[in-house]
Amino acid sequence: MTEIAARTEAERTQAAKARQYAIDTAYGPVMAKHIHQVTTPEGALLNLRVASASERACAFLVDFALMIALMLATVLGISVMASS
Repeated sequence: MTEIAARTEAERTQAAKARQYAIDTAYGPVMAKHIHQVTTPEGALLNLRVASASERACAFLVDFALMIALMLATVLGISVMASS
């Protein structure tokens, strides 16, 4: 391995350790397990927290309630317009 390749490998390892330290510091070591790292096409690294099952269920219930309310409003609006 050449000196440049070894140095870049060491830099990559150091950068990975620094990223993991930043994640552990920001979210705590327990929550860090639920972080998904995504690299954008521009090369930016995004740390996204994966939602728990209860958070997903709550979001589903909110979405479902909004869909029902929108359908009821549409039906009521159409019925009012049809009766006029």
